[in-house]
Amino acid sequence: MVWQKMTLHLRAKIPGLSVIARTSSLAFRGNDLDLRCISEALDVGKMLEGSAQPADRILG
Repeated sequence: MVWQKMTLHLRAKIPGLSVIARTSSLAFRGNDLDLRCISEALDVGKMLEGSAQPADRILG
C-alpha cells in the first residue's frame, strides 16, 4: 500500500496530469463496466491502467 501511495503522489506532481484518488477508482473494482463508462463517471479524459512494483526499494 505504501508503494501505491508513493506512485500516486509522484504522478500527481507531473504538470498537466490530474490524478484521481485511489478510493474513487477502487469503487469500480470488480465491475464489468466499460472503461468509457468509468472515465465518464470519474470525469476524466484519459485513464492509466496498470501496477507498479518496487525494485531494490527505489522508486522514482
